[in-house]
Amino acid sequence: MKFDLPKSLFVAVKYVAGFGSLQRLPAVLPDTSTVPQYDAEKCVGCKLCACACPAKAIGVSTVKAADGWRVEKFKLDAEKCAQCALCVEACPKGALSFEGEKECP
Repeated sequence: MKFDLPKSLFVAVKYVAGFGSLQRLPAVLPDTSTVPQYDAEKCVGCKLCACACPAKAIGVSTVKAADGWRVEKFKLDAEKCAQCALCVEACPKGALSFEGEKECP
């Protein structure tokens, strides 16, 4: 039995199933000039920004300190960032912000 699938669908299924290298797919580079700015002074390490990010572009690691939790590392991957501003809205302390104005689509 032969299946007549469009080539693009076949390629997508092949890569989702793990039968290929994503390195061969053409890359579309996002505009990394407008990613959220991080203010370490305001961050309390709640990780709500990372939870809100649909692209999983934010990584936050915390360590237990004498007075509570302390942010050990904050990483925002500009290539994964969709610039949706959901992380900015999720931050209860205002530690993330866009330069200028940015609205959620």
